Amino acid sequence: TRFTNDGWEGRVEARHAPIDLWGGSWEGAAGLQAFNRDFEAAGEEAYVPPSETADWGLFFVERWDSDDWGLEGGLRVEQRDLDTPTDSRSFDTFSVSGSVFVRPARDTFLALTLSSAERAPTDVELFADGPHAATRSHEQGDANLDVERALSAELTARTQIADWSLEAAIFRADYDGFIAAYATGAEEDGLPAFAYSQDDVVLSGFEGRLEGPLGSLGGW
Repeated sequence: TRFTNDGWEGRVEARHAPIDLWGGSWEGAAGLQAFNRDFEAAGEEAYVPPSETADWGLFFVERWDSDDWGLEGGLRVEQRDLDTPTDSRSFDTFSVSGSVFVRPARDTFLALTLSSAERAPTDVELFADGPHAATRSHEQGDANLDVERALSAELTARTQIADWSLEAAIFRADYDGFIAAYATGAEEDGLPAFAYSQDDVVLSGFEGRLEGPLGSLGGW
């Protein structure tokens, strides 16, 4: 099987100078990001048809910081067009986020972020149809998939104690139409069958990081 993947990607971003406002500094940026990809797989492992993906997104980010506390917000508008020899789909997505952060003590940072995010399906999720040798599975896409939407919240904390830095975050995301390859329980071409579909899903979790020196021995 021969895989060809020709494409380009570009991004332009403009930042405005800091503005003194309400006892703090206001900074921000706006930009445009775009890419185009021509993909084709020809041979025994060609489980997706040739496709062209064209994507562009316009985004804005602003941040106001008064040292003790601050606000941050962003939004992104995006369009994705996917075309194959027999089918085509187009998606418009909109994502927005906002956060408030405080510094209750020196070297300590706390932030709460709320966001509403949308994601368009990919060519594989829409048009896959056949055995995928790399994953030892038979994948079936769904050309009628809709945009994946998520409402999420994340609480982040960072602090510095002597030479040690600590960071932790807890998050929860409620998905409307989460896209995934779900096992069907059947077999196709001697392989377990998976079909891409959408379902309501909740993802939650915790992550942490601890970094610091344990000691030294002979210069190591």
